[in-house]
Amino acid sequence: MHEVIAAGEEPWHWLVPLYRLAPRPGEPCGRRLSLQDISDGSLRKFVRATPRFAELLSLGFLQADDVFVAKRGDTIVAACTVNGAGKGEVGEFAFLADCTDELISEASTAALFALRDQGHKYAVVSRHLSASLQSIATKIADRQPLSPKARDIQSPWADIFFPTTNRKTKFTDLITVGDTCLRIRRARPSEHIDVVESIARDWGRGWASEMEAALVRSPSTAIIAVPASRESGARFSLHAFMAYNVTAPGFTSTTAIAPSMQGVSLELAGALFDRVLDELVSRGHRFAILGGVSRRAALLRASRNSFAIPGSYPGVFHGNDPVLEPPNGDGEV
Repeated sequence: MHEVIAAGEEPWHWLVPLYRLAPRPGEPCGRRLSLQDISDGSLRKFVRATPRFAELLSLGFLQADDVFVAKRGDTIVAACTVNGAGKGEVGEFAFLADCTDELISEASTAALFALRDQGHKYAVVSRHLSASLQSIATKIADRQPLSPKARDIQSPWADIFFPTTNRKTKFTDLITVGDTCLRIRRARPSEHIDVVESIARDWGRGWASEMEAALVRSPSTAIIAVPASRESGARFSLHAFMAYNVTAPGFTSTTAIAPSMQGVSLELAGALFDRVLDELVSRGHRFAILGGVSRRAALLRASRNSFAIPGSYPGVFHGNDPVLEPPNGDGEV
């Protein structure tokens, strides 16, 4: 079990690396809610005993596919939800008074596997995590009065957990960096070829492929920085770019700043980052995962509750370097 909390503080939930989940042995007690649970009357009995859960179902806040249960015989004794409070989250929980922690954890384990199948690389659990999963998870405190250095780990790169629960969206799209006025926005469909070709030429085909995946999503998850004004017939000029929801839901990746922005790259990177966080919040994410970050100090300073995730190197990248350096070594974020 990893702890990223201050001494004496009680953690309020867990961060689970879903890519490290081991296969579930035998026949698990926890599973997704099914028609059988309705036809045999077990769901009806359960909601009578759990008024809040019944209210969430009746008001339409919960979809059947997002509910996971654990049964003892023919009786539902515990239930939990996914993506309710936010994307990639397990909870809330409902259970009978005589239900064991083991059975509640069975429901949460089933929910975690479902989030993994949806493409998530990480999930947060409000409580009720089995002992075996606690061994790979990281405890999260509501407040972490620690320096950025203390919240970092020793590794060439790491994923960063970045909470957005108290964030106020800005959606600022026009910034001035140095002597250049830039617009930070989603790439337009008419720019698809220009964006991909620019990245392939200046940063490499691998990142061009990732950015293309972001461009074809609807709406696009590709954020670019381009001159605020462009004369008719002028060549497309890409100063920076960032993608999200490509590697995984809520996951940022594929970030680069043009070498011509040397000296103002941190300011430009911050503007890109703010825009991506705004979009993630608007899509229902209460936390972001910043993937494969090599230079982490500024990002860890940006949120007192953020931290580099223990064990995330090499993590989801399986040994591939997630940081792309241009031939001259400039422009790295």
